[in-house]
Amino acid sequence: MNKLVLTGILLFFIFGCTNSSNETMSSMAPKSMDGTFGGIPDIEMAMVQSARTSNLGIGSKIQTNGNLSIEVNNLAESISHVEQLIIKYEGVKISSNTSKSISPYININLLIPSIFFNEFLEELKGISESIVSENIYTNDVTEEYIDITATLNVMKNTEERFISLLSETKSVEEIIQVEKELMRIRAEIDSLEGRKNYLTKTTKNSELNLHIAENTPLSGNGWSFKRSFESALRNLISFAKYSADFLINIFIFIPVVILLILLLLLPYKIYKNRKNKINR
Repeated sequence: MNKLVLTGILLFFIFGCTNSSNETMSSMAPKSMDGTFGGIPDIEMAMVQSARTSNLGIGSKIQTNGNLSIEVNNLAESISHVEQLIIKYEGVKISSNTSKSISPYININLLIPSIFFNEFLEELKGISESIVSENIYTNDVTEEYIDITATLNVMKNTEERFISLLSETKSVEEIIQVEKELMRIRAEIDSLEGRKNYLTKTTKNSELNLHIAENTPLSGNGWSFKRSFESALRNLISFAKYSADFLINIFIFIPVVILLILLLLLPYKIYKNRKNKINR
């Protein structure tokens, strides 16, 4: 019996004594090539469970995001203030869109380090005239992060064993089998690392969708006779232009309409005259 089979049997008897108690981790474990070796041994599954219990020295992993809608008296000044706060709290503005209509507003999507998120929110509320809506939501992903970290460590150890086994393999068929298993394990490791990086990023930074609208009251300090007069004058001019355009169109099209009517009546008139002559 060659060295590869002996190694497989040895691993099977050493690590096959204990049954796995975690179905989720078992589904993630690499399957063996011939039923005797290649998967995560049960003793290593116990290592995963132990690592989960000890938390691997990992603190809480909390995703915190929110939506905030506020009203301000002066939009331009508030935007400048918000940009200063973003710099102050080491944030990043992802995107923004502004409207300068009758009710000016701006939407800003930004990332703020989670440790500064609450302070940033309080300062935003401080510059607002009123808070229209606020929605802050959290998601605890600590357990998932620990599971991924523990499983990732085990998968990497398994990968190292296969690499060592590959150097001892002699036949071409066995080399192909081991390399195939290594490729599958590497794909699973990459997937786990991608998910772990995503959780790290989303717990390190908090996303905020900020809506700032300018408060434009119809009366009081926000009302201006000059602006109202100018607005009414613009509306009057606009009405006069549309009325003039309408009258010009009628003036131009009336002769055309009359000509079309005459052209339509002419055949009928000729037909009627001929009929009268025949009747005589």
